[in-house]
Amino acid sequence: MVVYGHPGVFEAAVAAQFGEDAAGAWRERANARLAAGAAHREAGMIGRRALFSVIEGRRLPERGAKEAEIALLLDEDARLGADGTYPLPGSAGESGRRD
Repeated sequence: MVVYGHPGVFEAAVAAQFGEDAAGAWRERANARLAAGAAHREAGMIGRRALFSVIEGRRLPERGAKEAEIALLLDEDARLGADGTYPLPGSAGESGRRD
């Protein structure tokens, strides 16, 4: 399940469940992530940093990565295989479920 919510709602939930200290620590980390993201974007805008980079080793097979990624997104039963990668459609590990 994925839930989208306002950060303030998340912070209130953290405070209610773990206390104000935990909520404050979360807020500090969240603000640091926002500042780092803004700095990255600004550095990219003036050519000092790449705005996009390809992620290597995304747990997709070396051959057929595109097909495996599509299957991963469409198959709710997709799971990592014994080798630590998501299997290609039709290979061992595919759920075979078709709704």
